[in-house]
Amino acid sequence: MTTLTVNKIEEIKDGINLLLDDPDLGEEERKTILTDIVRENWWPLSRWANLDGAVISDVEKATVGSGVAMLFREDGVRKILLLQAGPHYPRAANTVLYTIPGGFNNLIYTKGSSQVSPTKKPENPRIAAAREVEEELQTAEGPLFSIDPDRLRPMDTDLIVLPWGEKRIVLGLMMELTADEVTKAKQHVQRLASDASYKEAAAARTINDETGKPEVIGAAIFDLDAAAAGHCPLLHEDQRSLFRAVKAYDV
Repeated sequence: MTTLTVNKIEEIKDGINLLLDDPDLGEEERKTILTDIVRENWWPLSRWANLDGAVISDVEKATVGSGVAMLFREDGVRKILLLQAGPHYPRAANTVLYTIPGGFNNLIYTKGSSQVSPTKKPENPRIAAAREVEEELQTAEGPLFSIDPDRLRPMDTDLIVLPWGEKRIVLGLMMELTADEVTKAKQHVQRLASDASYKEAAAARTINDETGKPEVIGAAIFDLDAAAAGHCPLLHEDQRSLFRAVKAYDV
């Protein structure tokens, strides 16, 4: 860099530091300002990124996500329970699209779930996936299932590019539902179809803080063969490879 460039950088930094010295700003406000500046000017930093434990370099890194295929067998036919994506996802605003429960893994701390206590350690994929199942598969009263992460079996992995440019490694896991869970799942699907107030209350429990819209508005049960063959519309087409992987694995 030239001396002129170095001097200009120092001048800009001094200006920013002067603004941040405002005594009315607390630590969180300062961090929010800096995070927004970095996010708005350092493409392709994810819109989910923050400066908590951040590692920023010129080597692009991938985030990690995980999702769960929930399976059971009925009369010799393997079935899969899928969620109907809600208007939080623009593609699902006016189109029926299905998805497995899942999302990103929190690499800063473990939020916890019904069977996992919160910690300051990064979230591993099984724990993250169990949390996502409980958060997204909601009745009007709360989570449909309580998930032990050790029940989840890794089956597939893929790399996807999200609309805002972020690269994410996604881990596909499988969970065989118990007889009691199958009964609950069928009752849930039936009630979603027949009780509008129940459906609305269940969807409200999945409202995303950022968009104010539900991530899930329904659920359905499909034959696994049909889902793997492409006979149900998916929000994330990469999930089809997980369906094929679990189809090939006979428990």
